Parts: sequence; C-alpha cells; structure tokens
Amino acid sequence: MKEKILRIGMIGTGRIAARFVDEIKYVEQKYQIGLQFVYNPHPQSAAYFADQHNIRYATDDLATFIDGVDAVYIATPHETHGNYIRKMLENGKHVLCEKPMTLFETEARELFALAKERQLVLMEAVKTAYCPGFVALQELLNQGVIGCIHDVEACFTKIGSAAGREIWGDYAGSFLELGSYCMLPVARLLGTDAKATHIWSLQSVTGCDSYTKVIFENKIQCATVKTGLGVKSDGELMIAGEKGYIHIPSPWWMPKKIVVRHEDPSRVELYEYPFEGGGLRYEIAAFANKIKGMEMCSNVKQEENEGEGKETAFLSEEESIWMAAQMEWFLQQKKEMIISYQWGEKIKKPAIWAHRGCSARYPENTLLSFEKAAQINGIKGIELDVQMTKDDQLVVIHDERLDRTTTGTGYVKDYTFAQIRALAITPSGQGRPYESTGHLHVPALAEVFALLKPYCEKNGLLINIELKNSRIAYKGMEKKVIAMAENYGISNYIVYSSFCHASMGLVKKLDKNAKTGLLSTNILDAIENQEQYHADALHPCNVGMAINRETVQYLKERNIPVRVWNGQEPLFGQVRPLGKCDLERYTLLGATDLFTNVPENYLE
Repeated sequence: MKEKILRIGMIGTGRIAARFVDEIKYVEQKYQIGLQFVYNPHPQSAAYFADQHNIRYATDDLATFIDGVDAVYIATPHETHGNYIRKMLENGKHVLCEKPMTLFETEARELFALAKERQLVLMEAVKTAYCPGFVALQELLNQGVIGCIHDVEACFTKIGSAAGREIWGDYAGSFLELGSYCMLPVARLLGTDAKATHIWSLQSVTGCDSYTKVIFENKIQCATVKTGLGVKSDGELMIAGEKGYIHIPSPWWMPKKIVVRHEDPSRVELYEYPFEGGGLRYEIAAFANKIKGMEMCSNVKQEENEGEGKETAFLSEEESIWMAAQMEWFLQQKKEMIISYQWGEKIKKPAIWAHRGCSARYPENTLLSFEKAAQINGIKGIELDVQMTKDDQLVVIHDERLDRTTTGTGYVKDYTFAQIRALAITPSGQGRPYESTGHLHVPALAEVFALLKPYCEKNGLLINIELKNSRIAYKGMEKKVIAMAENYGISNYIVYSSFCHASMGLVKKLDKNAKTGLLSTNILDAIENQEQYHADALHPCNVGMAINRETVQYLKERNIPVRVWNGQEPLFGQVRPLGKCDLERYTLLGATDLFTNVPENYLE
C-alpha cells in the first residue's frame, strides 16, 4: 500500500521561503512529503510565489490553507511567528518555524506546552543544529578531544540589504536576525543555565543594531557571540578547552571542516563533513522524521549520508526556550540603549526621478514612457540608458541585448540603426509587440532630446543618461553624447552616470562642467572612487546603502547628492508585486533623490 504523502504548507514568501522550496526537493521522495500550498495575506504575493516555484495552491485565506495541509513551515517576520504557530497547533498542524521561533520566553513555553497537549511536532528551524558537521562536533567533544570546555566564540556577520526587513522596524537588527545561529553552540556547550552578562551594540541610522557583541557566563565557562549586518568580521567558531581547541572556519554555521589543535603545533587533526546545498534539507528531514513517529533523525552511517541528517541531530525544547529568553532580554536592553537619532533638521523627502520613464505603467525607455513622466508635476528628472549601434548611432535601450524589450534577438551593437528601428517594443520579457496607437520603437537619443528639451527649459527637468559601457566598451560614446547634448543646447540639464567609473572620469576630462554620478550596487565602493574620478554624485542601489551613522554623516556633511535606484520594482510587463516604499527611510540612509519605476505613486 502506498504511503500517504505528508502535505506541507508554507506561510510566507520571502527569501528563505524560496530556499526552502529548492531544498525540500532533495528529501520529499525519501520521506514522502510534498510542498502543496503557500499562504500570504497579500494574494498577489501568494500567487506570484506559487507561479514562480510551481506550487500547486496559493491563497490569502488562512482557513483554506489550513484545510489543505498536514504540516506547516513558517517563514514570516519574527514578530508574527508566535501567532501563526499557535493558530496552526490549535488546528492540528505540525510546525517547523524559522528562527527565532519566538522572541519571548513565556510564549515559547506556552507554545511547546500546546504542542505536547495536541501531540504535535513543534521545531525551530536553525539548520546548523541538524547538519552532519555540527552533529560530528558534538561527538568529538563528547569524546573529550579538547578536555573540559571553558570558552566559546561564535561570530556571524554579513553586510545586509539596506532595504531588507532585517534593517527596519522594532524587531530588526543583527542580533534578532543572526543571534540564533551563534547562541546554538552556547546553549549546547555551556548549557541553558548560562546567563548574558555584558552587551555592546552599534546602533544604525534605522534604529536597529548594526553590530552586537554579547558575553554569556556560567560558573566555569564563558562565551562570546558576535552578530553584524553593517559590520563584517570573520565568521568562525572557536571552542577552547584544557587540552586544546577546536576551530571551525567561516562560515561555521555551514560546517564542512573541523580543525582540532593542541599545545604541540605539529599536532593537528582535520575532519571534513558533507554540507549539501543550502542546508535546509537537514532540518526538513528531521522534521519529517519526527512527524512520522521517529524520535531522532534517520540512523545512517555518515558515509551513506546523502544530506538528510543523522540520528543525533536535534534542537531541544529547552534550548529553543533559552534562546527565546535571550531574545527577550536583548529587546529589553535595546530599549535602554536606543537614543533617538536626530539630524537637527526636518526630514526632507528625496526628489523623484522617473527611472526609464514611467516604466511600470508603460514600456521602459520609450518616447511614451518619457512623455508621461515629463508631464508629472514635481518630477525632478528622467533617467534613461544609452547603447550604440553597429553604425555608431546612439539609441535608448537598457539591455545590451534586444531580446527582453523588443521583437529582435542578439546584441544592439550588431544591428544598424535602421535594423533596430524595424523592431517593435515589447512588454518586458513577453516577446509580443506593445499595442498603442501603433507599435513603439527603440528611440534614438536625438529623438528623446527633442521631446524633453521643452520640459527642461520650462520646468528645469533634468535628464540622467546612463552610459551602458560597463560590459561593452563603446568607443567614443562619451564624446558623442556630450556633443549631442551641446547641439541641442541642454548640457546644463544633463547628468551622466555609469557603472564604469573610469568613463565618468573621461566625461569630466571632455567637459569639466559636466555633472557625473557613479553607479554602484554598494555605496561604499562609489564613495571610494568619487575623489579619483571627480564625480559630483553617487548613484547606489537601494539595497547597497550604508546603515552606519558615520557613513551617512559623511554624506550629509559634504552635501553629496545620493541618487538611489530601486532595483526591486517591477517594470511594465513583469508580474512581480510592487513593494511598499517609505521615502523617509531613504532620507535616513542619506539619499537625496530616488530613481523609481513608479514616480506617479509619489507625486500624483
């Protein structure tokens, strides 16, 4: 008789949810599980995620979701975990919840008690706890390879996205985001009687901790935990004992190598272990095993392990409750540490530029999208992209290839202007012509100048020209664009930008009065090159903005224009949902201007 498939449902559609989809594929056949359903309170987000990942059902109705699943994986913002866990347990569903499972000790105790009462599985998803390398670490320590343990140091830092939810809000910051990983070896090796005794945090301009260091102690042991989203350090795990020490190199939370060292420097033991994919498959396998009545993970020899975990892999109820208590303690300390961040001036919202025109409502980089943008009251400027054809004509199109936005295929540089004009514009990635009063075509830069010149002269509209020369070095592009702007008499309204910073240096040599901006995915890289290329402005991606105060203060004190582009917004023809945007957030990060696909949302 064929075993019944355990129907897994997912609550949440963020980054970790996408990784879960990829990882469950590796264990679903062996454990007879399948991802069947996705829930998000925003129906468009649920439908988009399901379509992108081939999930059968999607809904914004929680009751419908509950009826269609046997077990649930929760991957939502931290502060929502508790309510979702309780709701699922009350409706008879097993729960695997992303870390931190909850931020409060009492709530953690109540939820585990409810799971026991209903005879359901409740597990916290800290993937490291279930992987072969961490299991092996415990076994080595149990064998006494370094003797009695007296000190543990665990570090997990990354330069986080300045636009991410981990940077903004009351429950944001490095400790809440990454602390569960670092506290795992503390709870496991020092025990849950360890107390946090000292804390130091670097506060970001958003109010969250950019970096935190916490010391835990018991009678004979201590531990140091370091987490960071705006400060980078070596992500290693060090365990000091009376006979030697253990070092797991970065990234220790994905352990593939364990190094044991002793007083004799020539005595070194190296152990290597598998870590498959992103590691989530280990916790999924452990979750499935526990649901199916197995007290531990599958008992298989390590050399036979195919990425599903071993019998000693676990994260105990006691450890999860202890970690929740530390999160609660941190939040209490945070309230005392936070000092309201004031610039001594009223917050001024960024000026709005139309990125490739009104490119969410109309096809990008077309005369139609530019004209619609120029007609918006209060618009600061329009951003556009320039490539060169085979016969050295300047055309306005973003991609080096024609495929995504026209009926053509291949590189712009391999077509003459006449050949490109014969192509029709398409909605992004759809391949069929956009229908209006007639087919739209790739415009020449001269046509765009002719269209926008009256708006420049009447309203002071600025034009940001991105030279698309970071992948293809178009010979003479800078000189051609500068000359054309001069011919149309609009040089004073032009800002030049490029990911090729040397190109902006050349623009300055050709025209010392030209205004330039350095495009970058990370603002620190742009700052580093600004002086060398005499750039007037910085044009970073929104996710690459700095969150530490000293960098933001540096930008403000020098009155550097910081024009941020939001690469997460959909373009015309794309179905991904449009996220919310708070302009004051950009100002706190030092932005003076915003390039956006939806200028009408901010100004109309």
